Amino acid sequence: MDLSSETVALKSSKSDFKSEKELCDFIEDNVQLFCLQILNREYSKHTREFYLTYFKAFGANKPRVDFFIKTKEHENFIIEVKNPKNTYGELINSVSQVLSYLIIAEENKVVIHRAMIVCSRYDVRLIKIIKKFKLPIDVCVLQKRCSMTYFFNQNDN
Repeated sequence: MDLSSETVALKSSKSDFKSEKELCDFIEDNVQLFCLQILNREYSKHTREFYLTYFKAFGANKPRVDFFIKTKEHENFIIEVKNPKNTYGELINSVSQVLSYLIIAEENKVVIHRAMIVCSRYDVRLIKIIKKFKLPIDVCVLQKRCSMTYFFNQNDN
């Protein structure tokens, strides 16, 4: 299976995945390859459904990210996965979701080096928003045979 990050463009009209769980399973089944080809890092370990806090506030759910990945380079990544049906709305909401995860992690002394949204479809406005406001979020559009990754915080002018 090739998760090549060299793909220049993907059609966003249809997803290869039937559900977000299927997309998460695909990433987990290929997590070492995902780290090498998408994150450009060597895999060390990961946790699926990682809780960012050790306590539950009254009446609230414990916030958790889809994947917390540790690399051999001693970096921590949080990965939020989306398989959107309403592409624009769901992806724009995922931006605030990831930003809140970064704040929660910081408040709980969980060090995060990079955050990424992995989605099966995208809307170009997502990329424009992240880029315009210089948000600390990378985006990967992932299909079963190819991917396209936007790294905004690494030598991006």
